[in-house]
Amino acid sequence: MAKMPYAHFLGMKAQIESGQLLTYLPTQEKLTGNPNLPALHGGVIGSFLELTALSEGLFRTGE
Repeated sequence: MAKMPYAHFLGMKAQIESGQLLTYLPTQEKLTGNPNLPALHGGVIGSFLELTALSEGLFRTGE
C-alpha cells in the first residue's frame, strides 16, 4: 500500500494469508457517501476494487 497514496488515504489494509493477498477497507465516516443510509460512497468502492486489482498485480510480480 505504500506505493499507492490514495490507498493510504482510504485506510486500505492488505495482508498475505496462505499465499493469498487479502485486502480490507475499514469503515470510516469520511468514506460515507450518503449519511442517511449510511453507505460507502460508490467512488470509494470502485477505487477499492481498482486498488485491490493493482495490489494483486504487484503481489504476483513481486514488486
